[in-house]
Amino acid sequence: MQKLNFKIALLFFFLYAISPVLQAATFTVPNGDVAALIKAFRDASFTLEDDIIILATNGVYEFTAPYRNADDYGINEGGIAIPEIWDGVTIRGNGSTFRRAANATGKFRVFFSRNYAVLTVEDLTIIGMDNNMRGGVAYLGYGGVSTFRNVKFINNRTSANFGGAINGKPFNNTTLENCEFSGNRCNAIGGAIYQVFSNITINNCIFTDNTCYSPTAVEGGGALYLDGGKGDTGSMNIRNSKFLRNTSTAQGGAIGLFLYNRNTAIIDGCEFADNICYKSPISKIGFGGGLYTGGNKIGDIDGFYTSASRYEVRLNVSNCTFSNNAAFDQGGGLWLADEIVANISNSTIIGNTVEDGAGAAMVVSTAIVSLNNCTIANNHTKNGLTGGIDNFAGKISIKNIIFSANTYSYNNPGFSKSFFAHYRGANGGTLTNLGNNIQYQTWNTDPTTLTSAVRVVNPLLSPLAD
Repeated sequence: MQKLNFKIALLFFFLYAISPVLQAATFTVPNGDVAALIKAFRDASFTLEDDIIILATNGVYEFTAPYRNADDYGINEGGIAIPEIWDGVTIRGNGSTFRRAANATGKFRVFFSRNYAVLTVEDLTIIGMDNNMRGGVAYLGYGGVSTFRNVKFINNRTSANFGGAINGKPFNNTTLENCEFSGNRCNAIGGAIYQVFSNITINNCIFTDNTCYSPTAVEGGGALYLDGGKGDTGSMNIRNSKFLRNTSTAQGGAIGLFLYNRNTAIIDGCEFADNICYKSPISKIGFGGGLYTGGNKIGDIDGFYTSASRYEVRLNVSNCTFSNNAAFDQGGGLWLADEIVANISNSTIIGNTVEDGAGAAMVVSTAIVSLNNCTIANNHTKNGLTGGIDNFAGKISIKNIIFSANTYSYNNPGFSKSFFAHYRGANGGTLTNLGNNIQYQTWNTDPTTLTSAVRVVNPLLSPLAD
């Protein structure tokens, strides 16, 4: 019996050694040859190791129709331009472009990663994909690892609710480096990216003119909607990136972010400018022109989430600028809620607006927020309360903060007047002064100003530099 088992093992080893299909392979695809591209992905699915697909330098590959429909365990997930990715594949784009042809028929995305697949895409531009299911460009399956480097996602869309460019299923690890997302859209959640219960790292990326605006939307995230990290201690890291002119309804003109149990999010060295969160006709809210963040503890989900105490989620925002963002209701710059424990440091919140509500700079609702070394200036609520920070049942501490020229107006029939107001505490919201704070241009008889313990000093602020 031992000799027989040895012979069987030897046979399998021999078949593996001589078979080019079972071994890792490198496929080179000629410029414009979509048939060869499809064959390369199909052949890659039959190997047992990771494969490399190399595109022509500065090539163009046009898709005229879907290759087939993707099926996710009996659920039709819509058209795909190339075969599914089953294991590990690296696409070396070499500056090439994937685009939907002007005469294309049918709805389809490009990439469909099966569960636990490993996908790496480098140096590629993807333009004009039009899908009617989740993910205008890419659908990332359960538990996978996906990396996009130097990839441009331009003017892609889906008429479904999730992810104008990328839709990620739970328990993924996604990395984006030096990528651009511009003009992508979906109907409800994540104009560029929607990801749930997954870790994500974003570094040196730019998100411009993405949208998830829809009259029926109740969530949002004009550029990103990130709904929980991977498990109790999941993480979301966004660094050195720009979010410009993105739009949503309901929550987060640029980013909608939710954290659970002991999740941690880091946003460092980022710029949020000219993003807008409109009011949803369904949920009747428009919160967080730049950033909307909420979170709390949740129960077991597939063993990845177990349990946690309240106020264990962490948000760290540092070295960021929030300028000229707008929300219809609350939080022109930021909206922080639920059981978030947030530290905001070395950041500028300037020139943000609220149309009809409160907190043009920031709204804090039941969260715990520490503000250090920040400037909060020239924010304005057009019709409502508080140009600066509106604190609804939260706990805020301030240290080394400049408050200057934050205003609000009443524009009711027969009465119109503007006030300076840097802060308002409501429903038990508290403010702790840790020192070295200053305020300027204060309407002293208005109850929403800062405490008199904060010195009144002209900070002589210069205009925000480019």
